[in-house]
Amino acid sequence: MFQQDWVKRQIKILADAIAMIIFRKAEISYEIQDEANHTETDKLFIQLNKMLGDGNINEAEDLLFEAINPNDTDYLLLAVDFYQRLNEKSDDELELCGFSRSEIEDGLNEITSTFGISI
Repeated sequence: MFQQDWVKRQIKILADAIAMIIFRKAEISYEIQDEANHTETDKLFIQLNKMLGDGNINEAEDLLFEAINPNDTDYLLLAVDFYQRLNEKSDDELELCGFSRSEIEDGLNEITSTFGISI
């Protein structure tokens, strides 16, 4: 239990560091700016959230990595938001979906590496 809490805190610290260093914000939260004209990241955000709601975490993460554009920081914002949402789930919820807290940390680390970020 202690190990999982530690990993959960590490994920939050990494997400907060990205928020401050890259986006100059205290927190990261992806938001759709124009409901009438969805961007590619908006469409991906909607699809990922539906998949998360359906418990398809592994598939959602696969889709995220397939769609990521390392030249567009909107994808970084979206990815960090995605992993923060996962980090808010309980260990039991994650386990039911065949996912673990350490996979969240690994995914977030891989995303930062994809964008050339080293924290």
